[in-house]
Amino acid sequence: MNEGEQKDLERFARRLRYSLAMLCVILGILHIFCPDRIDEKVAMFLGLALIALVGDQISKFKGFGIEYEVKQLTDNVKSIGQQVKTVGDDVRGVDAAFGGLEKAVGRGSKSAMGTSLTAAQNVGASRIEKTAEIDEDDPNKGQFGGSPESNGRKLSATIRPDAGPRSARCRVHITVVSIDSTRPLAGKVRFHLHPTFGRWATYIVDVKNGVAEHEIVSYGAFTIGAETDDGKVRLELDLVDVPGGTKRFYEE
Repeated sequence: MNEGEQKDLERFARRLRYSLAMLCVILGILHIFCPDRIDEKVAMFLGLALIALVGDQISKFKGFGIEYEVKQLTDNVKSIGQQVKTVGDDVRGVDAAFGGLEKAVGRGSKSAMGTSLTAAQNVGASRIEKTAEIDEDDPNKGQFGGSPESNGRKLSATIRPDAGPRSARCRVHITVVSIDSTRPLAGKVRFHLHPTFGRWATYIVDVKNGVAEHEIVSYGAFTIGAETDDGKVRLELDLVDVPGGTKRFYEE
């Protein structure tokens, strides 16, 4: 092999190592965000990147020197792995603390309620008489008929994460419609949320084009109650049964 071919081979090997290094770094970063945790696999990816970057330096040593450098490199990789683990523990600690703050907030997010709504206490009291047995953690459970469909009306919801997969914070779009074509929904619908929503635990939504809908932000699942047709029809929907939220949303 002549000198030119040797240089070409060295350039190719160098480019290959840098390409491998970049790939390993990218995989390491993706692994941090995608699997919802930081673990030893991140250290492995970063360690491979380090080996790829310094591999040419190791190959220059002979005899016992190679063994020494390999050992030193192994120690460095272990050190990187330990540092990554420490960062992972710190991130998990922050994540746990953030989860604790969300739990302290409760399910309700008062700031998420629209100013166009009417708080129920300003438009008269509900006609619903609560039963004797009330779940303190989910007070609306079993208080509005136990079903999202009744007397030609249907209560439904869609849920989507609002602050990433690790947060309990989700957006909940609530809808009430008529499922009886002979009796379109009209007037107003009174929604009942979790008590942690404060003054917006009960509020009124106007029916528009046969639909009463509103979107809220919640930090946990709970049972929504709804009254239609001047309080004559009662509906309830447990958000635990509605897919789309984060794991923490259903755990709170």
